[in-house]
Amino acid sequence: MLASLIISFIMFGMKPKIKVSDVICHCGYDEEQGLFEYEIKLVNFSRFNIVDISYSLQHCTRRDKLAQYVEIEPAKASLGFMNAYSPTDAMVDYAMRITYFTVEPLELEGDEAMVFIFQARHSFSGATKFITKEYTAADIKKAQFAPGESTDYVLSEPIHRKCFQKARAV
Repeated sequence: MLASLIISFIMFGMKPKIKVSDVICHCGYDEEQGLFEYEIKLVNFSRFNIVDISYSLQHCTRRDKLAQYVEIEPAKASLGFMNAYSPTDAMVDYAMRITYFTVEPLELEGDEAMVFIFQARHSFSGATKFITKEYTAADIKKAQFAPGESTDYVLSEPIHRKCFQKARAV
């Protein structure tokens, strides 16, 4: 019985520890294609890799107790895994930025919001983490994310580029 409690306690502690940025950064604009670039940053603080990652960003419009959701496709397909957090190894990539391109700027009004949904599984324990984060107009910043394990951002004007790599936009 005691062994079961100890194992249960250890397994409970082995769930994905993911931090999602509190803002969406508007970080670029492609003058040639007319696309706006936005990013959401994720950091894996788990001591093991996370796998089976899926995510989506949806524009939510609420009217008279009804909601309409329109998904915005990411620039790249979902990654299969994210490396484990390592405070001693600076070369480990345990943070990622998910990039989205849009034809129109994300300018939210009234009851509109952007809803980010993230799901991943802990590679050792198999525990699943599900995160839903809602962003309002005040949460969309003209900024760049700080490097490393931080989800902090630095305010800056979007970078005007001549051409993004094979960008997809909705």
